[in-house]
Amino acid sequence: MKKMKKIICLLFAFIFCSSVFASAYTYTPSTEPTSEAVYMYSLTSESMVYSKNAAEKKDPAYLAQIMTAIVAAENVTGWEEPVTAPAYIYDELYLQGLPTADIRMGETVTVKDLLYAMVIQSSCEAANIIADYVGKGSIPAFVEMMNNKAAELGCSNTHFTTPHGALSDEDYTTAEDLFKIYRHALTLSGFEEMFSSLRYTIAANAVNGTERILSTGSVLIDNYNGGTYYYKYATTAKASASGKTGRNLVSTAEKNDFSYIIVTLEAPLEAVDGTYRNFVDHQYLYNWAFDELKVTNILKAETSIAEVKVTLSQNKDYVLLYPEKDFSFLLPEGVSADSIQLIKNLPESIKAPVKKGDIVGTITLKLANEELATVNLVAGSDLSAAPTMKAFDIVGQILTSPWFIGVVVLIVLGLIGLIVYARVRQLNRRKYKTVRHRRRF
Repeated sequence: MKKMKKIICLLFAFIFCSSVFASAYTYTPSTEPTSEAVYMYSLTSESMVYSKNAAEKKDPAYLAQIMTAIVAAENVTGWEEPVTAPAYIYDELYLQGLPTADIRMGETVTVKDLLYAMVIQSSCEAANIIADYVGKGSIPAFVEMMNNKAAELGCSNTHFTTPHGALSDEDYTTAEDLFKIYRHALTLSGFEEMFSSLRYTIAANAVNGTERILSTGSVLIDNYNGGTYYYKYATTAKASASGKTGRNLVSTAEKNDFSYIIVTLEAPLEAVDGTYRNFVDHQYLYNWAFDELKVTNILKAETSIAEVKVTLSQNKDYVLLYPEKDFSFLLPEGVSADSIQLIKNLPESIKAPVKKGDIVGTITLKLANEELATVNLVAGSDLSAAPTMKAFDIVGQILTSPWFIGVVVLIVLGLIGLIVYARVRQLNRRKYKTVRHRRRF
């Protein structure tokens, strides 16, 4: 990573480990992206890097086809399955001027053809054809599957009404939700290759005798036709452009083992300067991150950072403590690991036996007096208890335990009660004898 230009906003941190809690400190780039909503995520540190209106509901437009592709791929037996285009799916698309791959009524193509047509060329008829096929003749049934999948992925602010993302004012998602969808898509077999493809050919057939060569609209990854919008570190992308929503874009990029995902929504369709701002925004954010952010190791699981006293131990009277896992933060260049405060939260002592891996305490990490994370500290070795000391300890625990004290109190109260009862009975007997004696006289 290169030297950062400024460290005005020195806070950016998020945990590298999934098992511990951390708060994310966003580091804001010096120039705000033009897109209305942005979500940028580091795949290297598993952390959010930058967001702008990331929770606001926006129209995904043709990016809805990412979810269409996911649901389709997860519900077919293979990408070479033949699919025939039914006539009715074209009714709503006729004369709408929507993106197309020229797949015609009655034409039989493969699932793969349809997936690539959606990803590379945002083909609306391909989305309807695959939705009808997987939905067993019902596009609404398929759309319900899309929404169910969104819920499964934790997208709480996403709703689809069409498989193609056009002709509806009721579709919505957020930049953060779309990140979850795109990230899941890239985990599926064949999807990373598909989202990085520049061209795809649909073979000629009996219905359409013309071979169709599809070209990507995601010029961020197109080194042939991308011009100034081509970004050599970009690895995957899908773009969407419409008069209703402006320019949307999802992409990934990798450089020097650092990788990111960016989602941008609602960049202007035609910027004042004539540029396509969605591609410009992605280029700028990637350059900013690659130049100015670095993953800094804070804790290593193999390095002891504390010790605690151990009582009742048969051998050592202390145990070394280690972080439960490696722990790193994504920090601006120029902010070192020494800037992180490490505050140990440990008991004065613990009792043997101790097992390696037992959680003994925690360590809190702070940056500029702001709490960043809490990490478990675990025992680095086994310590057995001395039998005699353990026995005395058990006896001591029993004698000082609340239930034992309660039993003793009950016994004492019972004895006091018996003594009082015996005393009262004795007094009653004396009184009775006195009364009898008086009656005789």
